Amino acid sequence: MTKPIPFIKSKSTISFFSEHGQTTFHETDRAFKVVENALLNKDWAEIKKRIDIENNIMEYLDGRYEIKNGVVMIDGQTYSNYVTQRIIDMYYEGLDVNPIFKFLEKLVENPSRRAVQELLQFLEYGNLPITEAGNFLAYKRVRKDYTDCHSGKFDNSVGQVVSMPRNEVDDDPTRTCSAGLHVCSYEYLAAFYGERVVVCEINPADVVAVPKDYNNTKMRVCRYKVVNEIAKFSEDNNQSELEDELVVEHLGEDELDEAYDINEIYE
Repeated sequence: MTKPIPFIKSKSTISFFSEHGQTTFHETDRAFKVVENALLNKDWAEIKKRIDIENNIMEYLDGRYEIKNGVVMIDGQTYSNYVTQRIIDMYYEGLDVNPIFKFLEKLVENPSRRAVQELLQFLEYGNLPITEAGNFLAYKRVRKDYTDCHSGKFDNSVGQVVSMPRNEVDDDPTRTCSAGLHVCSYEYLAAFYGERVVVCEINPADVVAVPKDYNNTKMRVCRYKVVNEIAKFSEDNNQSELEDELVVEHLGEDELDEAYDINEIYE
């Protein structure tokens, strides 16, 4: 039988004191309600399991990573609670957490701290998936012939890589429509036009800006690869119906690194 674990509870946090030191769960954590209910039921085994998760995850990591009190750190830099909770929840459910760490390794290569934080908010709000290679998926509406809706010059058919120099992408998040390659969350699709919807795979290092006035539903990047098309789409579709249509083709790193030269694009 697991012994009681010393704790202190406030309105928004619960902190436990064990052989691992202090472990704090915040009300914004997905695990908070689980831990709170376990505390009410004096289920110390469940609480210990949750406390041990962070330490067990460390077995996957090298010296660059650290998880402390629910915060992921890479090379001393902290990342949002959203990332930490995705890692912990996936590990707790027996899922492979390596894609998340591959994502973080690429994320630290993004030269803009602001873009990094904006991307994490974008993914959290849009609940967008991360691939085995550590990239993420987003959507794009294009014309019937797969060209971009703005100029009609750029091929967005499945398998194409579209890119432009990063320094030609507008990195000002206060400007809504400006130079760059645009992708979006599912929610934004209904606000744009285009007969087709394609799925794009993006390296987190290639994110440049998330316009502030679209509530984290649209972003500008400097490169993406079109990996699939949603064959049937209507504005009445919900997220689960969309996911039923989506079968993502796995891309190798070499494929994603290949790119077509584009002087400029405004979509």
